[in-house]
Amino acid sequence: MKKIKLLLIFIGIFILTGCVKYNLDMSVGADKSFTLSMIDAVQNEYYTENDNNNSKAEYEALGYEVEDYKTNTHTGFKITKKFDNIDLLSSSDCGQVELTNILELETSKLILFKSTKKDNITTYTADFTYDLTIDTTSEEADQVDYSEYSSTMEFTYSIALPTNATILSNNADDVSSDGYILTWTMEYGSKKDIDFVFEIDESKKGETTIKEDETPKKEEVIDEEEPVDEAEDKIKEEKEFSFKTLIFALIAIALVLGLVLLKIKTYTNTKFTSKNNGDSAFNHTAPPNIKK
Repeated sequence: MKKIKLLLIFIGIFILTGCVKYNLDMSVGADKSFTLSMIDAVQNEYYTENDNNNSKAEYEALGYEVEDYKTNTHTGFKITKKFDNIDLLSSSDCGQVELTNILELETSKLILFKSTKKDNITTYTADFTYDLTIDTTSEEADQVDYSEYSSTMEFTYSIALPTNATILSNNADDVSSDGYILTWTMEYGSKKDIDFVFEIDESKKGETTIKEDETPKKEEVIDEEEPVDEAEDKIKEEKEFSFKTLIFALIAIALVLGLVLLKIKTYTNTKFTSKNNGDSAFNHTAPPNIKK
């Protein structure tokens, strides 16, 4: 199985010219379900199908679901493993966990959190490390100072907790606005401690915090000859034209209705006058001759 430490040496050929994306994510549901996922991708021009297929096969053999991952800049894969309950990955005597090694373990042996339970409340303690230090005994490390290229590599870890969880402490680099997503960013060549404690109250109904899906959806293609600004202006002009056309149509309809009403009114008045004015010259014959 490919270890991240070995992977770091292998991808040394990429960081001189391209970017590596390695994002490890965990998510806890309101029902205490647990999802572990990872994105492993490199810059598109350095992507190798054979290496990718070999890695995907290894993860599938360990029970992970594997899907392709592709954006405008990166290509690789995303692996996912779902567990019915976080307690399946917890123990009262769990010690420190090295995150860079967990994906090579059989899921039945995967213990991540130290847990204690009292009544309906379970407290989970995470004591993680994310080790991206370089093996200084390797030939590659002697040839290149990889720490200079840390800006071209993206290594992150995050966990999303449900709304019926309470975060008691953490040393996260970033906390979402709602307070339920913790994120740490690692630097190549260094080791980072990741510590957080949270509790889940099973007597409370909560909602699962949904982290924005990093798996890209089908990309929209915009005609290169028509910049976005021009396309937006065109849509705006079409809307204005449609609005003006509607106004003119309403005015025309109003004029037609006005003429019709005027015609009806004129016809009614004429008929009424003819009926009620019996002395009208239009209804009398010439008067008879009167002899004096």
